[in-house]
Amino acid sequence: MRNKRYSVAGWAAAVACLCGVGGLASAQSASAPLLTTSQQQNDLLALSLRNEPAVVAARTAMLARWGALPLSQLPDGKATLGEAVDEAVFLALRSAAADPARPQVLWTEAPAYQIGNLHVPAGRLGDSPDRIYRFAAFDPQYRYIIHGRRDARPSLGEFSFEATKPPAAFGAALSHLSSDDIDVAADGSFTVTADASPTAGRRNHLYLPPGTTHVLIRDTLLDWGSQLPNDLTIERVGDEGAAPRSHAALVKEAATEIGELAEVQVPFLQTAAQTPPDQITPRIRPLAWGMPGSGIALNRFSLRKDEALVVTLDALGGKYLGFVVGDPWQRSVTYWDRTGSLNNRQAKHNPDGTITYVIAPKDPGVYNWLDTNGLLDGVVTIRWEGLPPTADIHTAVKNVRVAKIENLSAALPDAPRVAATERRRLLAQRQADFAHRISID
Repeated sequence: MRNKRYSVAGWAAAVACLCGVGGLASAQSASAPLLTTSQQQNDLLALSLRNEPAVVAARTAMLARWGALPLSQLPDGKATLGEAVDEAVFLALRSAAADPARPQVLWTEAPAYQIGNLHVPAGRLGDSPDRIYRFAAFDPQYRYIIHGRRDARPSLGEFSFEATKPPAAFGAALSHLSSDDIDVAADGSFTVTADASPTAGRRNHLYLPPGTTHVLIRDTLLDWGSQLPNDLTIERVGDEGAAPRSHAALVKEAATEIGELAEVQVPFLQTAAQTPPDQITPRIRPLAWGMPGSGIALNRFSLRKDEALVVTLDALGGKYLGFVVGDPWQRSVTYWDRTGSLNNRQAKHNPDGTITYVIAPKDPGVYNWLDTNGLLDGVVTIRWEGLPPTADIHTAVKNVRVAKIENLSAALPDAPRVAATERRRLLAQRQADFAHRISID
């Protein structure tokens, strides 16, 4: 049974369906798996650390640190703070459980899932519904070979590998290897070496600078129903022995990562609070932010129950434009069963090629509705990628305004409309397309 798809009513049902055919503990995907045996083993180890006193203390400190920030004074910020901290903590635990001497490709920024009676919590923060984020623990003292294969209907061409310092998914990028610098064979296979030797013009090589602890892997899916991320395995070169880490060492690493993650997010959270709401200010990403040269906007929205934020953007000729709605802590809404995000393939375009989005807490009957899941205060994250050299990110935002939901028909007379029955069909298709990411043999 290869590459089987499931049409389900949400993430939980998708995993329950998989568990019903033998469970995920022994399941292996035919193509670019996400819920693998290695994932389960790593997450079980991460879960075993949650109740350690040092981890509990680090979680308490993060809650206090973020709870003192201005965003926590917003009703929606206060209401979602605990869940955001818990997801951030599990992100750190998942990272700490990974071993650079025994590297595995692990899915991060992932929704919750269930294996039998075991519930694995969500770990999402600054995530993107179109982006498959995976990571592996790396150490510059070792040499690694990454074996990859592109799917028959692969992810967007701009996949990448980045050496990072702690915390794993949020530490500054130290080096970057993009698909432009990777030779892929006719059959879709490729090999990347990674070690402490500088790239020095070599292709298919990732430099691991001093301080590297992880490699962050990005794949982008425009078509959720057909595309899959690259199939990846990692080999550590050489037979030098490495003893398993002690439980005490794991606990110490976990507590440290939680503290680092708590602090590294503070500048972003403070900036979001200080920036005037309902504005979009894109900029080019530096190396430290990952995906250097691409565009990003991270801005706060603040609405009343009867209001919508209307945003018109230009993709600037790029291959990818993604728009995501999240809570004040940059945790996306449940995008697998809501239209909490739209990319440039999912959205309807204006006649001039621009895209107009409507961000609102309730359905305004517009096709390009971004559902806030009832949030009145939150964050939007917009990514422009695969940009041509002549693109000017400062011209990407064409219009931003707050409008009454009841007046949208007059304000946007040409916007494609969606009736309730069609919205239900679109959401069902979205759920089925998302479930495509979970495949088993």
